[in-house]
Amino acid sequence: MNQEKDFEILTHLEEKVNQAIETIASLRRLNKKLMEEQRQLQTLLEEKDSRIEGLQKKINELESLSDNELLARYKNNEKKLRSRIEAMLAKLDELRSME
Repeated sequence: MNQEKDFEILTHLEEKVNQAIETIASLRRLNKKLMEEQRQLQTLLEEKDSRIEGLQKKINELESLSDNELLARYKNNEKKLRSRIEAMLAKLDELRSME
């Protein structure tokens, strides 16, 4: 009877060891899969970061260009206003000289 109980305990232990081995194997497969997924996501993240950096540079270039364009427009308007004011002043000088 003692041998049967020992055999049952040994069988139960063997089942638990086999379950543990299967669990470890399953976890190792899952770990491998997750590590590969992490590498892929890391690569994707690096690509996205690079793309964002490129787009940020482009935005900065466009803002600079826009600022330069706006400055040029203001300078052009200033020249036009200066020219018109000078013309009005010249007319006023003409009127004064007629007196």
